This record gives sequence, structure tokens and C-alpha cells, in this order.
Amino acid sequence: MNAAARAYQSIRDMILDGTLPPGSRLKEEELADRVGVSRTPIREALRRLVSEGLAGRPERGGGALVPDLSFDELEEKFHLRGMLEAQAATLAATRIGGAEVDRLQELADRMETCVAHKGSGYIGLNADFHGTILSAAGSRLLQRLMPHVVEMPVVHRTFHAYDRSALERSNQHHRELVAALRLHDPQWAAHVMRSHIANAWHSWAAGMRPPTG
Repeated sequence: MNAAARAYQSIRDMILDGTLPPGSRLKEEELADRVGVSRTPIREALRRLVSEGLAGRPERGGGALVPDLSFDELEEKFHLRGMLEAQAATLAATRIGGAEVDRLQELADRMETCVAHKGSGYIGLNADFHGTILSAAGSRLLQRLMPHVVEMPVVHRTFHAYDRSALERSNQHHRELVAALRLHDPQWAAHVMRSHIANAWHSWAAGMRPPTG
């Protein structure tokens, strides 16, 4: 692994595990000391993280920072994600091939096994599942838009916010999506995907909703 790849992986891990919490400024010199590389690979890693939505450019000043969105902004992002992922499911239902459906079934089975045996890797499998649907949709526009509404740190925090019933609903949605796509039913696929993203939002929001009154 070269220095840039090592820097990217290290900073990514620190963002996702909360070592670098939302709002943290990603200073090149400090990160270079922590990772043990020069500032050049740090800059390259930060550019990649910004392009993936794991880091953002501040309105003023240089460098980058870990996104820190308000409750309302996150709610809007989940709403937009639901619309985009439902569109991806709609298009995928008309275009997906048998091999891709079989891949989705395999991923759904592995996610259920992962949960049943308390194994790791669920988040990666889930990303592959959604990525397969997005790829099957065959839309370059959706490919460009999706990273702007899917915040990976939020995905990680959402998964850890799931209680047992929310996780079971999520896995049921995966099974239904496979069935809808296998039957090439765009309306069913879109409906399930919207429910799937709504389940994710309410699981995350349950512990984060601001006080009222």
C-alpha cells in the first residue's frame, strides 16, 4: 500500500469510527504526524475523501472538515436519498439481469447470516447491495448525484442505531427488493426502497431528534 492509499485508509477509518467526529477540521500537518506520512499523500487522500462525501470543504479557509449537518439538513438528505434510491430501483427493475439479481440474493443472505451470528461486515455488504442496484439502474446522472446524499459516517451511525425490530425490517426490505427486481416490477421495487430508507431515517432520528417545546 503506497503512502496516499495508507493515508486515505487511515483518515477514512478515523472518520467512520468517530475518532474524527463531525465538525473536526482535517489539518494536513496534524494528520501527517498521526498517519506517519508527508503532507503530499495527505492532500491526495483528502481530495479523495471530499469526492466521496466523507469530508467537505469549509466555506472559509483552507483544508477540509468532517461534515457536521444539522438535524433538519440530515432529514432532508434522507428524504432526497429516498427519492434517488427509489428512482434507481425503478430503473433497475426494468434493466437488471439474472446474474445481478442472484448477486443481490447472495448479499441479502450474507447480511442475515452476519446479523444472526453477530459477525462484522454488515455495512460493507449493505453498501454492495445498494451499489449493485445503482449499477443496474444504468443512470450516469444517479451515479453522480448519489454520493452527495449518502453520507458514509451517517450510514455507520444509522446501522449502530438500529434496534432488533428495525434491523429485521431492513432485512425484510432487502428480501422484498430482490423479489421485486426478479419480477421486474418497478412500482413494487420503488415502494420497498422508499420504505427501506424511511426505516433507516427513523432509526437514526429516534435518538437524535431535538427537544420540542
